[in-house]
Amino acid sequence: MDNKRRTGGGPNVVWVPLPVIEDVKGVPTDLRWDGTWLKVESIESRHDTRQRMVTEEQVVKTHFELITTGGRRAVVFKNHVTGSWYLAN
Repeated sequence: MDNKRRTGGGPNVVWVPLPVIEDVKGVPTDLRWDGTWLKVESIESRHDTRQRMVTEEQVVKTHFELITTGGRRAVVFKNHVTGSWYLAN
């Protein structure tokens, strides 16, 4: 269960970083899910979001819906402020 990427609920959600290898364009090529490294077979969609937080800090994220080795579907995002990756589903 090491891929339970957020805990709690409401505004106090704590996100746990996900190990991801990305290419020079910032696209994920491999990710570690449930203790196993999986190859990204295809990217189904990609979109960027910008959010203004209560502290007025802007958070920029890129979300990828992807399919990994074995047909597992995942939605991951990169927080461009911290450089960390997270599992969103």
